[in-house]
Amino acid sequence: NAKLNGSEIADVYRTPKEGSGILSDEFIVSDDLFQISFDWNYLSNDGASVLGNQDFSFVTITGTEAGTNNNVQQVFTLGDSSSSIPTDPSSSFVYNTNYERYTTQAFAPGTYRIGFGVVDVDNVDRSSALLVDNLSVEEVPFEFSPTLGLLSVAGVFGWSRLRRNKNKGNSTVG
Repeated sequence: NAKLNGSEIADVYRTPKEGSGILSDEFIVSDDLFQISFDWNYLSNDGASVLGNQDFSFVTITGTEAGTNNNVQQVFTLGDSSSSIPTDPSSSFVYNTNYERYTTQAFAPGTYRIGFGVVDVDNVDRSSALLVDNLSVEEVPFEFSPTLGLLSVAGVFGWSRLRRNKNKGNSTVG
């Protein structure tokens, strides 16, 4: 049982009844920081309720950073059945978030697994689903900072000038 945070009723719990998920094979990233991106769409027939019977979908990322014993275990909620999900009369699901892009934080090189799941809460008569597409594992792009760039250029000129002044001081006329 997971307590429903922010509920108007004090002791309301989410009671998972059923769910499904999928877990990837291990994948190894050996160079540089990386991030995982994918498109997701949460579909549901479960409506919002103050009693906490809101289905939800999630992604998990687990693994071990290379060269360390640092374990990574993270779970991110993607979507849940709340009143903010738009209705979709063209679908067999009442609610549809439409596809959204999700990009994780940066992870260190290592061995990882990614999993996706959806959980039906408090009942089994109203289903929910999660669609995932365009999964990619990519190197984190280097972000150029104009301030850092200007400081680097100033540092190079400053270093060059120091070397010139030092060389002038060390030269002897003989």
